[in-house]
Amino acid sequence: MAVKGSTKILIVDDMPTSRQAARTLLHQMGLKKTTEVTNGEAALEKLRSDKFGLVLCELKVEKLNGLELATVMKQTNELAKIPFILMTGDTKKDLILKANQIGVKNILVKPFSQQSLTEVLIKVFN
Repeated sequence: MAVKGSTKILIVDDMPTSRQAARTLLHQMGLKKTTEVTNGEAALEKLRSDKFGLVLCELKVEKLNGLELATVMKQTNELAKIPFILMTGDTKKDLILKANQIGVKNILVKPFSQQSLTEVLIKVFN
């Protein structure tokens, strides 16, 4: 996997237990540089003020949901190349199609395991 331990990862989720689970799994994989926020607007502020190598974002967060955040990132030159993983418990075809239409190809279905997170990270960085 080409992702390095020095890669800064932004975790966006309004549920403390979900943020903790993601952080714990990432740390177990040697990815210890994580920042956490609870909504899309806070994520955008962090992305504009710091450099991140990956965004891991829940679909249903407030102030900008996961798809809206991904859209803004794709339309912003300095953010467009940052890998984006959408986390969701919703696996409906229309959501997957909508995500693909805006350029989100990496979806991590919740609840997720270290194996499923690793598989998505390999897909993103290889």
